Amino acid sequence: MREIELVFGEVICEPLEFYNWVYFPLTGFISLMARLQDHQSLEMGLVGNEVILGVTIILEEDTAKQI
Repeated sequence: MREIELVFGEVICEPLEFYNWVYFPLTGFISLMARLQDHQSLEMGLVGNEVILGVTIILEEDTAKQI
């Protein structure tokens, strides 16, 4: 476990890619985005300090889903 700094707008996982890490946000939020054809991306959810991003790795589901 180590602390890293994420940069605003940085993509940490693309749809159908394998998760490499589990994230525990300490401050700020991680946006969960959906890409739509012929439209801007849509924010589907937020992950803050009360949630873990990538917990599905523990459940043996190691790829990001495509919406």
